[in-house]
Amino acid sequence: MDASEKFEVVPSLVKVNKPTTNEIRITPNPSNGEFDVYIDGINRQETKIQLYNMLGSMVYADNVCIGQIKKISINKQPVGIYLLKIIDDNGQIITEKIIKK
Repeated sequence: MDASEKFEVVPSLVKVNKPTTNEIRITPNPSNGEFDVYIDGINRQETKIQLYNMLGSMVYADNVCIGQIKKISINKQPVGIYLLKIIDDNGQIITEKIIKK
């Protein structure tokens, strides 16, 4: 590119439909390795949950029924921050942070 050439950055529109905080509950958070996940307000009967450590490795995956409590244990995992991905049938992804102390 020489000095006479120009480029233009055009922002794109990205819409994220994240439910309000009372529709996803992770308790207790932080925890000692055992916590409950409650998901409601997503228009699906079942959704996938995946838990990743900060290295990007998946340490847990399962399906959860909407409106029910899912008990998850990561007792064998080290102390740290984890990312919980919630994925519905349409591919919408919601990410929540979980702390194991």
